[in-house]
Amino acid sequence: MRSQISLEYIVLVSAILFILVPLWSYFLSYYNSAKEEISLSYARDLVDSVRDMADFVHTQGSPAKVLLKVHVPENVLSINLTENRISIFLSLSSGTTEVYAESRANLTGYIPTSPGDYLLSLEAMEGYVNVAPA
Repeated sequence: MRSQISLEYIVLVSAILFILVPLWSYFLSYYNSAKEEISLSYARDLVDSVRDMADFVHTQGSPAKVLLKVHVPENVLSINLTENRISIFLSLSSGTTEVYAESRANLTGYIPTSPGDYLLSLEAMEGYVNVAPA
């Protein structure tokens, strides 16, 4: 009698695990996919915002300066400001992805790569725009 009850419990637990493990796997992959999409969206917003403000400050000329609040997403490998291009390299499950934007102004400076919110200072200089944490 006791062995029958034990066997029924084992069968019941096995059936529940048989249903829950695939569901857990599906939700985990969906969660990771959504998290990567959010990181890409934040990266696109960051490069577009910096480009737009750099163009604005550049057209105003020296000594124009503006402060810009940005969010650096997770999984950032590097952020590069070279010539007129801002690039963010992200580490995703599919590999390394670059998100970039091109400005009319030459860009110098740096943006921190640690995830979080930052206040950036964009200042027009002679021939370029300097980007740095404020």
